[in-house]
Amino acid sequence: MAFQDTETARETIQRLLKEINAAWLGGDADRLAAYFHERMVIVSPRFQDRVEGRAACVASYREFVQSARIHHYHETEPEV
Repeated sequence: MAFQDTETARETIQRLLKEINAAWLGGDADRLAAYFHERMVIVSPRFQDRVEGRAACVASYREFVQSARIHHYHETEPEV
């Protein structure tokens, strides 16, 4: 990934994280496919379950946003 002179790697990562969070928080899990690598892996807390591949990871987010109700979400500035 090439970075423009006006945007550092840190700023790019922070922007991408905000866009990813905006997608799933807005209920548009399918938009995440544009951000996820084809071989992405999600590991659950305590390493009990594992989801492999872009399509499966997007599906896990889709299932979450369709079945959960988020009452509060607070995003802090990521440490990059």
